[in-house]
Amino acid sequence: MVTAQEDGLTSSPDPVILARAHMLGRLVLTHNRRHFERLVRLGANYSGLLSATQVGDFPALAIHAALAGRSPGCWCIRVNRPAKP
Repeated sequence: MVTAQEDGLTSSPDPVILARAHMLGRLVLTHNRRHFERLVRLGANYSGLLSATQVGDFPALAIHAALAGRSPGCWCIRVNRPAKP
């Protein structure tokens, strides 16, 4: 896993981050759902998108479950926050 910051893309616009990840055959994991999912709907090229909310350890567990057995491709997974009791 490589963060956008580690890849030298700090403060880069979302389309640049998505394009760079696609060029490298990597998926994008983001908490910025609205912007990245919009790019996908508009037809941007991508190798996978996983968007999750930030709630404790839930995203890490959801990511593991969602990606089990996935290979790069045009897929978009949205992980929703669990309902409050």
